[in-house]
Amino acid sequence: HFDDDRLVLYKGTTYTGTGTRILPLPKNISPGDFALSPSPGSTREILFDKGVGTTANAGSVALISDTGRRTFQINSEGGMYVER
Repeated sequence: HFDDDRLVLYKGTTYTGTGTRILPLPKNISPGDFALSPSPGSTREILFDKGVGTTANAGSVALISDTGRRTFQINSEGGMYVER
């Protein structure tokens, strides 16, 4: 789950705030556009299937910093790469 100032790792299918690991984003980095399945622009969550790592939330996430913008592509097999 992406918030404006942090990335939240959690267990389960719903972000409840318990059992989480918080990863603060550096102050010069903020989330940009989200284009994740099933509805691009409507979710900030990527759920990976336990044991196999696949996801129904394939798509892209952009992070913006003072030095530019990076877009991360996530495929349905759970693989991720950075667009250059």
